[in-house]
Amino acid sequence: MRTSAQLRTGVGANADDCARLWKTLTTEFVSTLRLETTFLVNNEAPFGIMLELVSPGLDPEDGEDCVNIWAMQSFWNPLHLISWGGLFDLLINGYRRIDDYFRYGEQYAPARRRV
Repeated sequence: MRTSAQLRTGVGANADDCARLWKTLTTEFVSTLRLETTFLVNNEAPFGIMLELVSPGLDPEDGEDCVNIWAMQSFWNPLHLISWGGLFDLLINGYRRIDDYFRYGEQYAPARRRV
């Protein structure tokens, strides 16, 4: 299921596509995945929304609790709409990162944030 990173993979994606991909990610890879939302404010409208595909983890350097950030995407639509295609893009980028990490190891480790 490897797709070029240059292609807009989410074009034409719908709720069923997102649900199938979410099920694959949470049953075959990381059962503790979740989506986190952050509002991006730059003191003028429109404001943005950042979605992150994350899972709990441990920092490999010191063993402290952290959050693994598998994928992130910002949305700057003035109506704050997140399309199914945009959500699918986020999930498929997370799928690629998780798959590479499981196949090739630490050189594809996710970004980490302390909690």
